Amino acid sequence: MASKKKRLRKLIQRPLRFHHQDIHEELETIKQQLALQNELMVCFGLLLSQAFPVESESSEDSEAQSENAGSERRDSTDIQS
Repeated sequence: MASKKKRLRKLIQRPLRFHHQDIHEELETIKQQLALQNELMVCFGLLLSQAFPVESESSEDSEAQSENAGSERRDSTDIQS
């Protein structure tokens, strides 16, 4: 009876061991693909920032612009027919 259990256990464990190994190989492939994708995203971001540079404003300029924007707004009393 014990030999039948051993044989049955071997029959089950072999495929599981190979399946487990396959999972690790697939996981490693996915990690490599993700690392490559991350590198490409960084490169793409750098290219975009070079192609479309963002002009930074000083805090004084942006405050003055926001104050001017508020004073230029029209409300319903400013509109004349």
